[in-house]
Amino acid sequence: MDEPLSNLDANLRVETRTEIAELHRRLKTTFIYVTHDQPEAMTMADRVAVMLGGEIIQVAPPQQIYDAPAELRVAQFIGTPKINVLAGRINAKGDIDVAGGSWPLQVVGAEADRVSLGIRAEAWDLDKEPAKRAQGCLLTGRVRHLEHLGAESLVHFAVADLGAGAEAHLVARVEPAIAAGLAIGAPISARAKPDRILVFDAAGKRIPVSAERASALRQVANA
Repeated sequence: MDEPLSNLDANLRVETRTEIAELHRRLKTTFIYVTHDQPEAMTMADRVAVMLGGEIIQVAPPQQIYDAPAELRVAQFIGTPKINVLAGRINAKGDIDVAGGSWPLQVVGAEADRVSLGIRAEAWDLDKEPAKRAQGCLLTGRVRHLEHLGAESLVHFAVADLGAGAEAHLVARVEPAIAAGLAIGAPISARAKPDRILVFDAAGKRIPVSAERASALRQVANA
């Protein structure tokens, strides 16, 4: 099937998507389904093949594609809103310097000191109050925009201290009650959940973070 739903309106796409999935289960045969629509790929497939520039980058179940992308290109392609990406550098202690601070993450098998950190929108803990503790994967910034979507809210925030006066624009997915307490331009503290941080090397290949270190950091952050 090559883009079979591309000319349908939004409501009919959802309905037809369900009917095709039911047909697949009833026929018990292999379907090869081509689409540029992420929800179609993620909700209908048993396995997804991500193809970029004519090359198959990764083949895996949908949730694995989302949680453990093999490359930064896959991480940026899958997921809405788009994954947050921060530039970092591995320091002499083995931690990662990012956005003016040092994040205590230990990566495994890095061949160069420059890395990129990928953080999904739901992997942030936000607080409008200044952070009580500096440790952990913490950023401070200001609220740029709020999107209230009913069951969830998106908080767009800017983080400075990236050198040469630059700043990063990031987004967090939170419960509406959290977003309701925020205001445009107000300061914000954002702490990334250590076991949800993805680290990619200079070539864009994902490199693992020490599982023991990530688990310990998560316990500290929740204490």
